Amino acid sequence: MSDPVIASVIPARLGPFESDGRSVKPSRIHGDLWHGNIGTDYETGDVYIFDAGAYYAHNEMELGMWRCERHRFVNNRFTPESI
Repeated sequence: MSDPVIASVIPARLGPFESDGRSVKPSRIHGDLWHGNIGTDYETGDVYIFDAGAYYAHNEMELGMWRCERHRFVNNRFTPESI
């Protein structure tokens, strides 16, 4: 990344998110979270998440991807713990 981008563009974009005492801290996210990458142990009921494409991003990035129609959970087989 070039110095002008780091010095001006990024702060201008992040500034609104860091107002009123808030801060943006990169978080490691799964990166490919959808119902095909979630499983449940039938014996214990434990939820497992697999096939990660992990990277650092805004902590709400993963949830934002679910707004697309193709990524929405389409039936009621999921428990609240799995989402």
